[in-house]
Amino acid sequence: MANKTALRFLVSCRHCHRPIMTVAWSAGEILHLRQHLQKCAPDEVPADAASAEETVRHFRVIPVEGQA
Repeated sequence: MANKTALRFLVSCRHCHRPIMTVAWSAGEILHLRQHLQKCAPDEVPADAASAEETVRHFRVIPVEGQA
């Protein structure tokens, strides 16, 4: 069986600079980011109907190499 390398992302909050590591984007990860933003910068939280991009723009995202 081939060894697959997944793209991971180093995600850090643009407000408090707290790092978060995630393997893939899903509704769960976006919810986690929104919850962090609610605690860190409540005035910056996008409306519930906002796109994931509106939430992610508050975070610095850098792809990193490695095994998932």
